[in-house]
Amino acid sequence: MRWIAIFTDTPEMLKVRAQHERAHIEYLDSHQQEIVLAGGCRLSPDTAYMGGLWILEVSDRAHAVLLVEQDPYF
Repeated sequence: MRWIAIFTDTPEMLKVRAQHERAHIEYLDSHQQEIVLAGGCRLSPDTAYMGGLWILEVSDRAHAVLLVEQDPYF
């Protein structure tokens, strides 16, 4: 089943991104079979991220929530 997760950053998220970026990328890499597309959202290439979007292919909503909650950015 396909699910979409949309993330909206808070002002504090810039610090979280800086601290956990490497672990977040490794997490996405290790779950490529389930998180089939992921990316940050921003208004233009030279501005800070304001959120993100994932497309997940998982068995159910509970598994999608689990993947989100285990991400280092969460």
